[in-house]
Amino acid sequence: MINRAVILGASNLSLGYPIVCRHLVESSDKPLEIFSACGHGRSYGKWSQFLYRGIPGIIQCELWNQLKIEQDKKRASSIRALLTDVGNDLVYGKSVSQILEWLRICLDQLQEHEADIIVTELPVEPLMKLSRFRYELTRRLFFGGKSLCWDEMQSRILLLNEELIQITNEYQIRLIKPNSKWYGFDPIHIKKSQRLTAWKEILSCTSEKKCTVEESCTAEANIQKSVPAGLFSGNSLKRCDRAERKIFGKIKRTSQPVLESEHLTAFSF
Repeated sequence: MINRAVILGASNLSLGYPIVCRHLVESSDKPLEIFSACGHGRSYGKWSQFLYRGIPGIIQCELWNQLKIEQDKKRASSIRALLTDVGNDLVYGKSVSQILEWLRICLDQLQEHEADIIVTELPVEPLMKLSRFRYELTRRLFFGGKSLCWDEMQSRILLLNEELIQITNEYQIRLIKPNSKWYGFDPIHIKKSQRLTAWKEILSCTSEKKCTVEESCTAEANIQKSVPAGLFSGNSLKRCDRAERKIFGKIKRTSQPVLESEHLTAFSF
């Protein structure tokens, strides 16, 4: 038997990807399949461009078909899911209602697979401390001034976070509030020095009804002894190519899975 994990997000998840994978593998009592859709500038519902590279929206990517195929071939003992960087689409000027519609599509599909789901809130406190000058400079440099003005962005950040709280209550899934200490000068990305702490806290337990943090940590410690350290060395996980992407406007495809070992099989979308 195996376990599966689905991890969805944008730049924060991309930067923390090796840490997240390692934690998931070490806390799994069986070999693990990880299905990921993340990346800098990743949108939940539209193709996005970062420098010369384009990637499809999370709801449009091939992850969902592949997940169904793998489930039909071999049903997993458990499926864990993480949805983070939910506010990323605000920088593209998307409405709160549109973002929530995309989020619901993901949640509905994950619940069809009976996944234990975690969603992270927006880092509201650090974002609200961002100065108007820094925001205006960023949007003009990276978005050509086409993103929302700061007053409207603040309103949408607060509204989206409030709606996230409601939607997670509706779906009865766990919502994690980011710790302000995880962020520094950059109010969006978790500091490198805090990534290990942050992701372990976020992923420590999918459901408080199923385990305590102490029980989860004990299980992780027992399993960690059997996981070879070399599996997560270097940047091999960061370099996993996605199933579909555009490079200078041309579609590139990579066969999946991109990584296979005794403990981990990784699919990247």
